[in-house]
Amino acid sequence: MGPGIKIDERLIEANLSTINYPDWLDRLRTTFSDFELAFEGGESSRTASERGIAAIRDVLITSENPTVVVTHGRLMTLILKYCDSKFGFDEWKTLTAPDAFELTLVDSETTIRRIWNSESP
Repeated sequence: MGPGIKIDERLIEANLSTINYPDWLDRLRTTFSDFELAFEGGESSRTASERGIAAIRDVLITSENPTVVVTHGRLMTLILKYCDSKFGFDEWKTLTAPDAFELTLVDSETTIRRIWNSESP
């Protein structure tokens, strides 16, 4: 790892299930409205969100600004949802790989701005 690069296992993707469900997309959609729902071998959105937010809080406490945090789509959307309730399944569906959002925290106000996606010119 280069200087200043830290790996935090709490930022791994939120696992939907260990079963390859043919209707996985519908199941995923449901996890954005039912935060307690967990499928076999997977974790609920609440559990994933809590670990992701804990990692972000630690970054805010221990890191210098600006800081880049890298994670996966479902977990990123859950973190964004924590900051702004409008984020959910439909926003997850619009993500590209890679994608980038800027979160600005001033006092208790958070602003979110999509700053790049792989479909940008």
